[in-house]
Amino acid sequence: MSKIVIPIDRPLKVGIAICTHASIPYVHLGLEALKRNEPETPVLIHDDSSTKQLELRLLAQSERYGASFVSTDFRKVPTIGDMSGFAEALRWGEDNALDVVVKCSRRFILNRAWSTGLAEIFQNYQYATVTGACAWYGFGFRSELVAMHVPSYIASGVYAQMKEAVRINQRVDPLPEAWYHRKAREVHRFVHPLDVNVSHSDNAHHPDCDFVVRHENSYPRSSSNDGYAHWPLMGLHRHQRVQGTVWHDSHAEGDYYLLAKEFGLPYELSDFHHIQGE
Repeated sequence: MSKIVIPIDRPLKVGIAICTHASIPYVHLGLEALKRNEPETPVLIHDDSSTKQLELRLLAQSERYGASFVSTDFRKVPTIGDMSGFAEALRWGEDNALDVVVKCSRRFILNRAWSTGLAEIFQNYQYATVTGACAWYGFGFRSELVAMHVPSYIASGVYAQMKEAVRINQRVDPLPEAWYHRKAREVHRFVHPLDVNVSHSDNAHHPDCDFVVRHENSYPRSSSNDGYAHWPLMGLHRHQRVQGTVWHDSHAEGDYYLLAKEFGLPYELSDFHHIQGE
């Protein structure tokens, strides 16, 4: 029986990994927003072996940002570079004794305080994954912003599966969100066995940590969006504007530029023109 619980008797240690391929202006904007809104939250920059990795490293590890940096050893096939970001975020989280790591795409800018609210979702609902769905496209799982409970992903073996997929560098699914969703379900079943008789109810550390099992047995969730808790700051779909966030499906290039200008960063509108594959 799994002994993994998400503690409620102390603040959770939360970190965030910004995953990118080059795109320095977006990464710089994300770092600055985090510096202003979440100055105590540790940050990792993950680059998929771009020609800009030296500049990214210098930016990340600058005195102002003090972030960690890692790059793949070569450019991965489509979707595997992104998965490498998931795997490296979990490795970094384990190395730094973090409870939760957030995999964040470079164009998802979090210009608000968010870590305390995220920690409360994990503690209150006891899911090992927190993300959102997209009612616009019918996606049950979004991959641009995914928060993961590090001990659960490692103990369940899903972290090892991610590392192996990155090692063989072979695309795992035509739709990567579907693969990540399946892995989130695996972690959820590991942490919360579906047998109602398997319970941690006698665990003094968290007497109600398997209430979620009893609740889901009585009120089953749709298979289209099960296995994770919803993160309200992601809204209901990719095109919804949510206060304190900037995302390329809900905002224009000019919105990134205006925020950079507000922050005093040295970029022009053209710097936020996205090139497919970059």
